[in-house]
Amino acid sequence: MCYYTTTICKDGDRHQVVTHWDDHDPNRFIYAPVTVTGEMTEQKLAEAVASQGFRIVSNQSDNIGRGWAIVERRQRHRFYDPISRDWYSSLSNDQKNAIAAKYPGVDILG
Repeated sequence: MCYYTTTICKDGDRHQVVTHWDDHDPNRFIYAPVTVTGEMTEQKLAEAVASQGFRIVSNQSDNIGRGWAIVERRQRHRFYDPISRDWYSSLSNDQKNAIAAKYPGVDILG
């Protein structure tokens, strides 16, 4: 099982919800941000991450208040390859080496 961090950023009267594949760099995200209008609730957050194929794992926490949540991929393929932009049940050593070469210092799961 692989967990990812989703951040919630207030943008005027809207919120941007984005899931990252690299916890060390918030600009490395898996999908484009989802915009949520109006007041952010746990239900709206769950719907936003579900629209991208994730589910909230940190469901006993104040995700909205702290501005981030822990999520996991709902489908069987759980590891993201940012080079191919696809999901895999595991990453090969070649994939890991290519990711490390392109993004030095990143923690590679899978």
